[in-house]
Amino acid sequence: MAVASKDDVKQIFLTEEERKNGRYSPRTLVEVLEAMNQDGLVVLKGVIPVETINKLNKNMCADADRRILDPSQSYNHGLKSNILQRPPVNDPEYLSKDVYFNPYLLQLANAYLGHRPVWNWLTANTALAHTGGMRQPVHKDCNFDHPLFPYIFIANIPLCDFSTTCRDQEVASTPESIRPYPVARVGESIPPITTEAKERRLKVRPPIQPACYRGDIMVRDIRTWHAGMPNSSGEHRIMLGLGYQSPSYPNYTMRLHLPYAQREFFLQHGGDLVDVRSCDEHIWNWVFNHRCIWRIWLSSDCIMSPKVFIVTGASKGIGAAIAQRLLSQSHNVVLVARSQEPLEAVKKSHSSQVEYVAGDVTDASVARKIIDVAITSFGHINGLVLNHGVLAPKKLSEVSVDEFRQVYDVNVFSQLAIAKEALVQLRKSKGCIIWISAATVNLTFVAWASYSSSKAAVNVIATHLAAEEPDIISVSIEPGRVDTDMQAGIRSKGKESMDSAIYDNFVDTFNQGGLLRPEQPANVIAGVVAAPFSELSGKILSWDSPELACYQE
Repeated sequence: MAVASKDDVKQIFLTEEERKNGRYSPRTLVEVLEAMNQDGLVVLKGVIPVETINKLNKNMCADADRRILDPSQSYNHGLKSNILQRPPVNDPEYLSKDVYFNPYLLQLANAYLGHRPVWNWLTANTALAHTGGMRQPVHKDCNFDHPLFPYIFIANIPLCDFSTTCRDQEVASTPESIRPYPVARVGESIPPITTEAKERRLKVRPPIQPACYRGDIMVRDIRTWHAGMPNSSGEHRIMLGLGYQSPSYPNYTMRLHLPYAQREFFLQHGGDLVDVRSCDEHIWNWVFNHRCIWRIWLSSDCIMSPKVFIVTGASKGIGAAIAQRLLSQSHNVVLVARSQEPLEAVKKSHSSQVEYVAGDVTDASVARKIIDVAITSFGHINGLVLNHGVLAPKKLSEVSVDEFRQVYDVNVFSQLAIAKEALVQLRKSKGCIIWISAATVNLTFVAWASYSSSKAAVNVIATHLAAEEPDIISVSIEPGRVDTDMQAGIRSKGKESMDSAIYDNFVDTFNQGGLLRPEQPANVIAGVVAAPFSELSGKILSWDSPELACYQE
């Protein structure tokens, strides 16, 4: 039920039925969305138990008292009236689903921003006690040329009552407030709203100061103008800020920093309603200090919502290393290989994270079985790494057509069959397929026609799939010369059929320690399939390409 006085923020009160069901009725949700689209602002009334808020407030006020005694403490906008705090996410005593996974808030986020919005921002804004008269300048939080559709909103949770005499924010909900700054860029300081612009808006609609109380959530579109108001009271005025991003907005780097020790709480409540994108706080601090922002979420300590991946050729070499990397990040993996024993060993050590299919990938029924096992065991599929392949060097004058076809059956047709079986699931998840290429597609190695041409065919399939399936990211990655059984086979069996100079080069590279460890390209490939950029789709890249720099260690 919506309530609003003339030109004031709309307040949404729960009906008894809505409180019982844990979600707004369709009619109420329409009213919430109308408020967000008209004003960029709405207050969800009484959606968090007050006792939960009181407990948080007591903890964070004590933390604020400690912080302001520290001479190195920084202040917002240079005014010693306002600081940022971290909510006590390290302590499970203060972790509440009503705060961090509020069902009414997530219902709004899914309706306003798009299905399964990204939660990638968490902080607390504290107006310090006895700082009356020290208000923030009018500003908006996006200091760059932002999109004009709803792409991020901030959910503010007050830890005390913000009444008529003690309000936290003044918000200007006007058409002009959603215009982008024409010249600002990410990383620049947030520019103030000009006096001329403020005067124009005052003639049309004055700013609003919403009244919020313990248990409420104020939701504000990030594009609105606003200013923190003075706090003349004797108590700190703390307001949590949770940021949610549209899944359509291509920001892949902003992350929460949450403690790895509390990963079970944050992972179990994410599910289908929200994508929790986070990195362990200690990893974040190290990354920030080293200016390696693009790498923060690739660490094995990252907290991501667990995803489901299929890795073929997973019994050894690069495939095994890819699987281990994904498992170390708490993802679920379906392993595929001909040999059962090594797959069973991984299953025993990782229990519920692993399922496997042992069989001949050239058998069409195996392709169907792989997908069936993934869906039956884990419910969906987020990515596919097609790593299996064979190399059988033989000159064209010596190789039979059947032998040539056998290489294609493994390297091309079996991969295509598995990919086709997975398409429906990957469209649903907007997932990723990684195809393993080879540098030899652009080289001429005597006796390698079947292998090199099969890898060229895979590249063509990868690029065409990217063009035909806009909801699936399809990338072909060349892993370099890696110390695997395939390389060992080249050294032991290639002398008879290969050009002597090329053969000697392979042997010398091995003897001089020039081969890559499987983990080097594997970690990059695992990073791409777990968190791919849409811009990579349709590309054929080396594992150490500059375009994959953010995945490299």
